[in-house]
Amino acid sequence: MNPHTQMSDDTQDDLREVQGILVLLSLALAVIASPVTPLIVARVTAVMAQHTAMAWAEMLDGVIAEQGGDL
Repeated sequence: MNPHTQMSDDTQDDLREVQGILVLLSLALAVIASPVTPLIVARVTAVMAQHTAMAWAEMLDGVIAEQGGDL
């Protein structure tokens, strides 16, 4: 990213929120991958992570559309 690119405060806030969600999803993947995690916990965590990722992907699609971009 060009350091001189100006982004609106809303866009920066959205990116910060996405960063936080990606950190949480990475933690969820670590829990799922751990050999000491009970199977039911891994499955429930996987479902929650999948739903979270899909919801954020849809939200980002809207943000991209608002900025005039397309996928």
